[in-house]
Amino acid sequence: MLHIVTASAIGVNDFTFIHLGMEHGLRSQRVYSLCQTDDGAVWCVTKCGVSRYNGVAVKNYSLDKDVVHHNLAGWSSRFVHTDDGRIYVCDISGRIFVYNEMQDRFDVVVNIASLFSHDVLLNDVLKIGDSFWLAMREGVYVFRAGQLTAVKKGVFANCIIKVPDDGFLFGTKQGVMKLGARQLSQHRYQLEKYLPYYVESGYYDTVYKRLWLGTFDRGLVLVDKKGTSVISSLPHNPIRSIVPYDRHTMLVGIDGYGVYQTSRTMVETVPGILFNANEGINRVLHGNGIYALLVDTYGNIVIGSYSGGIDIARPVGSTVAVYQHQRNNMQSLLNDHVNCVMQWSNDHLLMGTDDGISSLVPSTGQWMHRTRGMVVLSLCRTPDNRLLAATYGNGVWEVDANGATRQVYSVSNGTLKDDHVYALLYDRQNHLWMGCLDGPLTEKNSNGI
Repeated sequence: MLHIVTASAIGVNDFTFIHLGMEHGLRSQRVYSLCQTDDGAVWCVTKCGVSRYNGVAVKNYSLDKDVVHHNLAGWSSRFVHTDDGRIYVCDISGRIFVYNEMQDRFDVVVNIASLFSHDVLLNDVLKIGDSFWLAMREGVYVFRAGQLTAVKKGVFANCIIKVPDDGFLFGTKQGVMKLGARQLSQHRYQLEKYLPYYVESGYYDTVYKRLWLGTFDRGLVLVDKKGTSVISSLPHNPIRSIVPYDRHTMLVGIDGYGVYQTSRTMVETVPGILFNANEGINRVLHGNGIYALLVDTYGNIVIGSYSGGIDIARPVGSTVAVYQHQRNNMQSLLNDHVNCVMQWSNDHLLMGTDDGISSLVPSTGQWMHRTRGMVVLSLCRTPDNRLLAATYGNGVWEVDANGATRQVYSVSNGTLKDDHVYALLYDRQNHLWMGCLDGPLTEKNSNGI
């Protein structure tokens, strides 16, 4: 009997989010491909060229001025998979560029289009040594020493997946085709039909010896020593990107549906939504048309979409955490105007806002909200472990362990001269001091006010 498990490895509350769009320097909101260099910078291929983000600013690079920026739905330029550490970009019109560090620009190194008598569509490139393996609309080719060799004509090739010690796989509209390691070593380029799926993307997991394939309209296909499994519970849209998040979780970018997560170890796990641009608790993205995912060396999830630029999910705890209000999401900070913060315990944060008190348990991501509608300016703990909140215009309120609230000090009950209370403090003698906007400093002790 199949045991079904729902994926719940990570959630929205485990991250804070930043966005990069045209207002931050990108020349286009259409992001097709992502990579990271050894200096920590994140590079992206957009509709208008290449951009580099160093964590502070965006720098843009133009490709060859003669390149026509195509606008074909589903087909895009991308970074080249390479083994030499340099940055290569393949343009869908047939040119391959390399980043020139000395000149800080991209130069053309191969013009595949010039070797054909008609327009071509170059979808993916794998560079191994001095060989460029090409996945094209026209078929599968290899370019080496100035010579173009047809490996398989008549197939529409989308992507190339390198399987360590076992050659290459080519995802095509006609199915997955394999070029074995022995054929490669002997330069006998004869593709064999491997699987009958229309594949858009792939990832070979060297840790668990499992092949992940993202199909055009069938979900995920997983291949390991036990055989082939199909996870069809995902939306049947093109899967553009598959990357591991950690040893337990795999991330899946689906065109039109956002980012999903599933177990990296348990094939029978049902994938679950992680981030999207729809209303609800997962609404943290600026576009659902996911084309590229990258987990960088800092553990951030970098997400490139067709219309929303780049969104970066940063793990809480690994960076400075930024808590923000999320529209229609009660499991977030309730108001972005934060006036004070208090650590109630090792795993409990309190934040006084212009709409009451928002409390967070970071280990669970659970939020609770008290004193709604009040501007809370200061928080303090009473000697008997209750919470006092100073408000702007409503005096001082008490919140007990069960969350119940009541007004304790105010003009109306004769304890204050002004209800606009800016500061609270218990001193070492357990006297309470209250500082008001337009009234005298007030002390509460065992003898009264």
